[in-house]
Amino acid sequence: KGSAFAGRFAWRLTVLFAIGFIHGLFFSGDVLVIYAFLGLLLIPCRKLKSKTLAILGVVLVLNIPGLLLGIAQVSAPPPSVEQQQNAAEFRQRFEIQGKEQYRIKQSGTIEEIFKMNATESNLNKLFFLLFTGRLWITFGYFLLGLLAGRVILFRDTEPNRLLFRRLLLWSGVVAAITSAIHIAFPSSFEEPTFANVLSYFAFTVQQSTLAAFILSAVTLMYWRNPTGRVLPKLAATGRMGLTTYLMQTAFGVILFFGVGFGLLGKIGVTASVASGIAFFILQIFFARWWLQRFKMGPFEWLWRSLTYFKVQPIVRTQVSTA
Repeated sequence: KGSAFAGRFAWRLTVLFAIGFIHGLFFSGDVLVIYAFLGLLLIPCRKLKSKTLAILGVVLVLNIPGLLLGIAQVSAPPPSVEQQQNAAEFRQRFEIQGKEQYRIKQSGTIEEIFKMNATESNLNKLFFLLFTGRLWITFGYFLLGLLAGRVILFRDTEPNRLLFRRLLLWSGVVAAITSAIHIAFPSSFEEPTFANVLSYFAFTVQQSTLAAFILSAVTLMYWRNPTGRVLPKLAATGRMGLTTYLMQTAFGVILFFGVGFGLLGKIGVTASVASGIAFFILQIFFARWWLQRFKMGPFEWLWRSLTYFKVQPIVRTQVSTA
């Protein structure tokens, strides 16, 4: 529109942070708070050149900082007796804390869940993000997303089709190779060795290239047949991404936590995955039904209304058959 947007964008992310914080009281694995924080860093990065965004994004997505830190750790002198004792005590406290958190999720009250998620769970999540490199890996994806929007990467043009065909091929090859490496030599954080560092790096590359492969395949599939049977049916779910995400937490809390049906630890992986897939299928139908009657999802409406300090119109004046 030709008008400044940095302030509005920062406020929009502040609202997202608040939604994420409330969401995190129920679910310790919330990502919205992290997305809101990292999103603020995009404001100064928007002035970077496209080449810089590409290089920096790839370096972070491949977790090159984590690789260098791992190599430095392996090359460092062996830990002293005192450092080994401190590490053992930390692992023991972490194990005790994990058992207590499991108990709270399985049979605790809602007050215990809120207190746990507002304190120690946030510290554990931050430690995990830093220890695994997920924090800067996520920001690397944000930078590549900023670049994709700038160059209009998802417009159906012949150069973009050629790029995605090449990305599909090479990402598939690399993903297959790194998957085989990770399966043959699984990484372990028990001790710092070059083998473990390289194995985890292979896993990181596998994750990013597999994501690129799926992204390329879906994009090319859609461009080939935009009115096909499958992908258009998923569009409504994507347009209600925030609502879909929060609904899945509500489903998980009700199904697994003690404040709900308390099935945590009582049903196996197969039943858990099957229930998740079944609920997502229901969400697909729900999103399509909702957007036939409303312009956006309920949480998308809340987010946009708070962003502009104005209640946004949500009800469609005419029911469509989309």
